[in-house]
Amino acid sequence: MSRTSAYRAEPGSVASAQVALRVGILAWIGAALIGVVVVHSQNGNIAHWLSTCGIGIVSGILGLVFLKRKSQGR
Repeated sequence: MSRTSAYRAEPGSVASAQVALRVGILAWIGAALIGVVVVHSQNGNIAHWLSTCGIGIVSGILGLVFLKRKSQGR
């Protein structure tokens, strides 16, 4: 498959995917905040919780970067 015949997203699909990613990033941030409070109150180790939430946040940001490039036609 050549680059000229690559998949091109429909006009509204990239925008709706960006909204979904933003909501997901906010959900991971909320989970991190709630998890820190709950796990810390139980005197537990919060490293695993924060690393999981951090991976979710970073993945969402990378997804937004990808979609931005895709919407610009790169």
